[in-house]
Amino acid sequence: MALAELGEGKALEPAIQALGHESSHTRREAAAALGILGDPAAVPPLAAMLQNRKELSQTRDVAARALGRIGGPSVVPPLIAACRLRYPNVNHAAEAALLQVGQAAVPALSEFTRKGDSNTRHWAMAMIDRIKR
Repeated sequence: MALAELGEGKALEPAIQALGHESSHTRREAAAALGILGDPAAVPPLAAMLQNRKELSQTRDVAARALGRIGGPSVVPPLIAACRLRYPNVNHAAEAALLQVGQAAVPALSEFTRKGDSNTRHWAMAMIDRIKR
C-alpha cells in the first residue's frame, strides 16, 4: 500500500520506518514523502540520513530537500552541516533547502560569519544575502 493511501495521520510512522529499508529507492521515496507530510517529528531521522556517509548521495539529496520542505529552525543545523560535506549534489540540495527555510536559517548562518575560516565566513554571508533577496 502506498503511503499516500494511508492518509497524513497514519503515514508518518511507516515513512520513518521506511528510511531504514534495504532499497535505496524505497528510502528516497520515504524521505520525499516525509517532506510532503511536513511533520517536525521527521527531522531527526531525516537529519541522520543526511549525515550518514554510507548512504547514497542521491538519497541524502532527497533527505536535504525534505528537510527544506519541513522548514523551521530545527532543520537548519543538519542542513548547514551537509553544506560542508564533500558531495556536490548534497551540498547543492542542502543550500537549496536552506534558501527554502529562509529567515529561520539566518541566525545560525550569522554565527558562521563570526567564526571559522574565511571560506566559511564568506559562504555564510553569501547564503544570508541569497535568503534576503
